[in-house]
Amino acid sequence: MLRAGLYNPTTSMFFLKNSNTTGFADKTFLYGPAHRNMVPVVGDWGGDGVDTVGLFDPTTSMFFLKDSNTTGFADTVFVYGAANQSPAAVPLGGNWTASA
Repeated sequence: MLRAGLYNPTTSMFFLKNSNTTGFADKTFLYGPAHRNMVPVVGDWGGDGVDTVGLFDPTTSMFFLKDSNTTGFADTVFVYGAANQSPAAVPLGGNWTASA
């Protein structure tokens, strides 16, 4: 089941909930540069069945993906798409190879 979370781009702080209920975040951590207009993305980047966060920089088309929901450096970095697209490209995460 998916859970709610928030990302504050001004501070680069993630606020993640383990339940879809009112209340305080169960996990908070800083990830990425503040004030950079990064777009948060979520997926199972490590293939371990656990969703973790990542960031997409629309000015460079770079993805910065984490294999854990913690402060630190990206585990995977790559460019996908054209930089500075207008209108801006919207990043997506998903298992595109799964059979229906």
